[in-house]
Amino acid sequence: MAENAVLQLDNVSRYHGSRMVIDHCSCDLYPGEIVGLVGPNGSGKSTLIKLILGLFHLSEGSIRIQNKDISEIFRKPGNRVGAILEDPTHYEYMSGLDHLMMTARLYPDVSLERIREVTDMTGLKSCIRNKVSSYTTGQKHMLALAQALLPKPKLLILDEPTNGLDPVGIRELREILKKLAQEGVCIMVSSHILSEMDMLCSRIIIMKNGRFIADLSSHELLDPNRVRVRIRVGQPEQAVEILESLFDDISIRQENDELVITGENLQVPQMNRTLIFNEIDVYEIAINREPLEEYFLELMQEDKS
Repeated sequence: MAENAVLQLDNVSRYHGSRMVIDHCSCDLYPGEIVGLVGPNGSGKSTLIKLILGLFHLSEGSIRIQNKDISEIFRKPGNRVGAILEDPTHYEYMSGLDHLMMTARLYPDVSLERIREVTDMTGLKSCIRNKVSSYTTGQKHMLALAQALLPKPKLLILDEPTNGLDPVGIRELREILKKLAQEGVCIMVSSHILSEMDMLCSRIIIMKNGRFIADLSSHELLDPNRVRVRIRVGQPEQAVEILESLFDDISIRQENDELVITGENLQVPQMNRTLIFNEIDVYEIAINREPLEEYFLELMQEDKS
């Protein structure tokens, strides 16, 4: 395993009775990465996160954070791991500032200046002295994030952080996380909103049945194979025959009068000229990157184990 990894999972497994719910998962996460953890319900995402946070015991394998075993890190309060698990809860009768002051007591070196920093960073300055009962859902999420950021964690783990957020809140959260990554924080985010993961993450890990079935780096997320061309034509059956006979390494799916073409180094101008030369009416050409959602669904269908 790499020495500069912030989080190291080595053959991590967890049994519930005789049933294996996390099946020998291994990966290294590095400073500045935003890693999306995605998978269908019951795939093991929340269980894995709770294992990383020391809330569940490992059955097999090891977890290290900044080269320290989690049994050492979570033995006492004040660890430098920030986390938000699903829907955060607060004391409604306390103010946001009260919550930050209470959290700060867990750490010996969190100053009032640091409290002001996270308050400004999360946009809570105007309401920080108000009772949490008056907060919107978005403000409550930001308060939880502010609490998680107080100790300047090197690892930040967020489980479904966009639940209940409106589009403005999601965008604000995205910008904060990207800024933290630029500062070297390693971030793991679990979410069902695949379009948001596609915009936010530099790396995607896909889980199914407790296993990692795909680990897509930033390079792979931008892979040419995720680019698809849509061509709307007047004679789709003839167009498919012509293109398949003249262009190698392409895949064509016909959807009524539209051809959906994937492959490496797609030669779109040449395809257009070829169709026109063969008297095929071309009405529209669109080039799109395959959404993560489509890739994810294809992968779920392929992985039957």
